[in-house]
Amino acid sequence: MRTLVILIAILASATLWAQTTPDKVFEGNLVLTSTGSNGAPSKIKLTVKGDNVLIDAKASSKDAPILLMNSSTGDIHILSEKDSQKIAVRLNSSSLAPVGGIGAILNTYGLDVDGKAKGTVTETTETKKIAGYTCKKYLVKDDEYNSEFWVTEELGMSLPALLGTLTPQNNLPKGMILEGKGKKIKGDGTFSFKVEPTKAPVDAKLFIIPPGYKVMDITMLINQMIQSSSPEEVKKMLDRMIPKG
Repeated sequence: MRTLVILIAILASATLWAQTTPDKVFEGNLVLTSTGSNGAPSKIKLTVKGDNVLIDAKASSKDAPILLMNSSTGDIHILSEKDSQKIAVRLNSSSLAPVGGIGAILNTYGLDVDGKAKGTVTETTETKKIAGYTCKKYLVKDDEYNSEFWVTEELGMSLPALLGTLTPQNNLPKGMILEGKGKKIKGDGTFSFKVEPTKAPVDAKLFIIPPGYKVMDITMLINQMIQSSSPEEVKKMLDRMIPKG
């Protein structure tokens, strides 16, 4: 799951840049392919248009839900089909602040954003072309991993901190990570990933809930549970209600 944290950074970079620099908005697809210690590859596709992001992991798991996010409104929809029923679970990210923010959803979805590793980032002079973009190599060391990342500034995206997961990434420049790999300091754990960006016009209809889906809004339920219960109970509820791939 560690490599999938990069997905969150990619998502945040696309939407943040869209808000702050309208003349350099990335529109198109980002395909993340990652491999962990077990050698099994995982593929996730992000489709980006303005404030909208669609996350599709069906290439790795046909039963994985589709995740729709809008950074402007904070709305999140998780679309799934089971037993001929089509359900769109809706909530607003603002309701998740007391339970850890967007990570409460992304972890349930299968994206680990809870790591708290603190590390150091070293800039190198080494560069190479990846997918046609010039990237610079950065070395990262934290308590768990020795890693390297290849970052490009040519995609017009701002890559914010990776939510305190792999490293305090505020030491990295504004850019997109297109390749990375790492090895555990102790033990045999490894990870590697690559990102394939494709700029292309995206149909806005992709971010509209398709006909036939029943929308189930749990925003109010989450707020009520936070007031009357505990964050742990809310997280358990999300885990039960949101299908996993």
